[in-house]
Amino acid sequence: MLFRGHWAIYARRTLYVALALFVLSIVALAATLNSPDEFSIVLGACIALWLLLPLAHVLRPWFCFKAWMKEPNMAGEGEITVDDECLRGKTGQGQCCYEWSMFSLFRERRDLFVLRLGKKQMIVIPKSAFASQDDEARFRGILASKIGVSS
Repeated sequence: MLFRGHWAIYARRTLYVALALFVLSIVALAATLNSPDEFSIVLGACIALWLLLPLAHVLRPWFCFKAWMKEPNMAGEGEITVDDECLRGKTGQGQCCYEWSMFSLFRERRDLFVLRLGKKQMIVIPKSAFASQDDEARFRGILASKIGVSS
C-alpha cells in the first residue's frame, strides 16, 4: 500500500521532471551536433540522467518504507473516527484530534485518501479500512463538506 501511495502522490512531479530532462537533453544534443567529441559526452550524460531518474523513484519509496517499518509508533494499527468537530485518531501509543480547519486539502486516489495538514504533513487512510462502499461514500462526503473539493 505504501508504494502505491507514493507513486500516486508524486506522479505529477515525476512527469514534470521527466519532461524537463527530455527538453534539456534535446537542447544539449542539438547544441553539440557540430562537435562529435562533445556530442558523445553529452549523449552519455543524457543517457545517465535517464537511467538515474527511474532508479531514484524506485529507491526513494523503498527507503521510506524501511524507515516507516523501523518506527514503532507509525507501523502499528490505528482507529480513525470522524464527527462534525474533528477527525480522531487512536493508536496503542495515544490518541489525537485534528480539527477540520487544520486540513488544507484532501486527495482521493485509487486505493487511499490523503489528507494534507501542511506541506510535508499528511494523514493517509487506505480505502480497505472502510467496512463498506457506503461508509467510504459517507467519508468522501464529509471530506468534501469539511475540507473542500479535492485537487
